[in-house]
Amino acid sequence: MYFSYTGSWGNKGVFNLKNSINDTEVLLNNLKLNSDSYNIDMENIFLCGFSMGADVAFLTTNKCED
Repeated sequence: MYFSYTGSWGNKGVFNLKNSINDTEVLLNNLKLNSDSYNIDMENIFLCGFSMGADVAFLTTNKCED
């Protein structure tokens, strides 16, 4: 799945690291809530990114409980 962070590419809000991590957490929570509908195996989710996106992926992964 691809998405754009808050405040980037014309999205409303402020683009910063904190909001980007929050956006990623919201994405993961939505995937989890809809995993049955979309047949998503939540045991096999991985995050990747380039440049700041790599930082966001790392920091979000460390912040998540599951």
